[in-house]
Amino acid sequence: MKLTGDKELIKKLSSLEKRDAKAAIRKGTRAGSKEITQEAKAMAPVETGKLKQAIKTRAAKRLKRGSVGTVTTVQMQGKTKGNMYYGAFQEYGWTAVNGRKIQGKHFLKNAAEKAGPQALNTAVTIMKSEIEKRAS
Repeated sequence: MKLTGDKELIKKLSSLEKRDAKAAIRKGTRAGSKEITQEAKAMAPVETGKLKQAIKTRAAKRLKRGSVGTVTTVQMQGKTKGNMYYGAFQEYGWTAVNGRKIQGKHFLKNAAEKAGPQALNTAVTIMKSEIEKRAS
């Protein structure tokens, strides 16, 4: 069976068991999110390389029962709180001790804007193939 339109895709998705539907969505969103993660790693500022290593693809927090998704996040490890917030400082900027505003580099936002359309295409393609595979 070959799926062509969005309405047909949604109809097939809703006809699947919840477990299979979630698995198809999870697989597609994870593949799309990995593309954004790769772009974010390429755009991340590098001093020691720890920020680049901390950019990961993770399962999204469940906002409501039955929701599924994936996110690109920065999870730095460290003994001090400063290490944990370093990624946010680089993304959004900060105020220095002397009161000077340091602009953020917005590497995550720029990566999402640059790789987003391709990531969406990848996610939809993989979801379609997973739904076709599970529906037959």
